[in-house]
Amino acid sequence: DVQPTPRAPHLRRLEVLALERDRRRGRANLGGTSPHHAGDGLRAALVGSGERVTLGEEVELAQRYLAIEQVRFGERLQVRWKIDPLVARARVPSLLLQPLVENADKHGVEPSPTGGHIRIRAQAHHGRALVTITNTVPEGKPRKGHGMALHNVRERLALLHDLDMRFEAGPIEGGRFRVRMMIPLGRDTPA
Repeated sequence: DVQPTPRAPHLRRLEVLALERDRRRGRANLGGTSPHHAGDGLRAALVGSGERVTLGEEVELAQRYLAIEQVRFGERLQVRWKIDPLVARARVPSLLLQPLVENADKHGVEPSPTGGHIRIRAQAHHGRALVTITNTVPEGKPRKGHGMALHNVRERLALLHDLDMRFEAGPIEGGRFRVRMMIPLGRDTPA
């Protein structure tokens, strides 16, 4: 009898979120009925066929992820959302925001003994959705990542929107890190 391999806590949270999203959409559990196979469903959702979702769906998934992290960190994690309903229908690759808010959490909140702040904002701007994720960075030597999530999100956006998108990421004044994306709203979305 083969035992499932243990998963890192953030992967278990992603599995739960992906399964919940599929349940709401009326999809079967792609990974089977056992919780031990939940990761298979997540992998299928991640690899998928380049599924497009709405920015509103992505915001909902990121909110669920941060709600789980809020239980974990309590008052150490301060999150502020400002989402313009006009941008909710913009088409984006699935799992666009979650890796970015996870990065903000992992590199901004988790290593700081006092916690940190994450701000997610999406607004209509000249026929595009301007999405900004800003987080505080702990004082001292910041936790260096590999940049994989940033690279993957940038590449997936470029595949979907080619030259009609913009992606910027880097440190800004006040000891913060910011990711900024400009995404087309689409023809059926008012600007």
